[in-house]
Amino acid sequence: MLALGFFACTNPEKNTEGNGSLPNTGTVQNNTPVSKLDSVSEYLKANPNDANAYNQRAMLNLKAGKGPYAELDIQQAIRLDSLNANHHLAKGKIMVGNKKTRLAKESWENCIKLDPKSVECRLRLAELLSSAPKAGPNSADYTKSMQLLNKVLELEPQNAVAFYFKGINYVQNADTAKAINNLQLAVQYDQKFLLAFELLGALYAGKGDPLAENYYNIAIDINPNIARTHHNLGVYYKDVGEYNKAIDAYSKAVQLDPSFTDAHYALGYLHYDLNVLDVAVMHFTNGIESRERDYRCYFGRGLSYERMGDVANAEADYRKCLSIWKYDPAIEALTRITGKAPQLD
Repeated sequence: MLALGFFACTNPEKNTEGNGSLPNTGTVQNNTPVSKLDSVSEYLKANPNDANAYNQRAMLNLKAGKGPYAELDIQQAIRLDSLNANHHLAKGKIMVGNKKTRLAKESWENCIKLDPKSVECRLRLAELLSSAPKAGPNSADYTKSMQLLNKVLELEPQNAVAFYFKGINYVQNADTAKAINNLQLAVQYDQKFLLAFELLGALYAGKGDPLAENYYNIAIDINPNIARTHHNLGVYYKDVGEYNKAIDAYSKAVQLDPSFTDAHYALGYLHYDLNVLDVAVMHFTNGIESRERDYRCYFGRGLSYERMGDVANAEADYRKCLSIWKYDPAIEALTRITGKAPQLD
């Protein structure tokens, strides 16, 4: 489950438009390159048999959130040039975007048949298979994913993405040692590979190893503006008892993304544990404002109110928590302050 979406959050534009651009005849007036959706559409009126142009418009439609139109365009590209592996590569991307993963799988399998040396098709298919619901260590999907990645490494022995996906597969197989080994190879060959550094941080954090801090900080150096990385570093600091550092990291996360409910919740609980209850209430409230039906924040704020002696607000929050989720600790808390078990629907 960890791998799916890697290409979407890295460089979705790369190698998406046929052979990289329209042919030399693919221009509009004044020799302006065809690049925008309306320009490509205008070009296609005069060149209705240009498969690469349909491919390009398909990807522009996908980027614009027009998945059904993208699907129609890429089907037309394939009708015009069914032996072009790039069209099948693009079709797979569109089918993933349209949540048609079976057709994406078929498209990338066709891409590999047409271009046996295609690295991108193998990587995308390996990502898809490793994210399949039944992609356990003994499953056919897991085995096929590893075979695809090993083939990529035969073609490109220093392909960092292939090592990253192998690391993902080993994580899902609960083989932390092999996961770390492959992820370290990924960052060796791509020293700006933020996702790999983040995952190494998470794996070392899971072991209680202080190297986790180093890997998270490298990821932050690569891109200091990703709230998730600061949040995950905060989790590590909390787990090792570095509360002040955890608060700083969580605070940076919500500064970058005020809607980051998990970071608001974490700040609330840290301040509750530190008995700074008014600040805890503030952070739990911020969490509720960012995600109105987050039962955890209502429960945490209820605990804070209860400890402050504000029984009325505590009861209201516990009841709100239970209206969202039948959360056993909230049942216990409400029973504790009212003297009777709540009536639940």
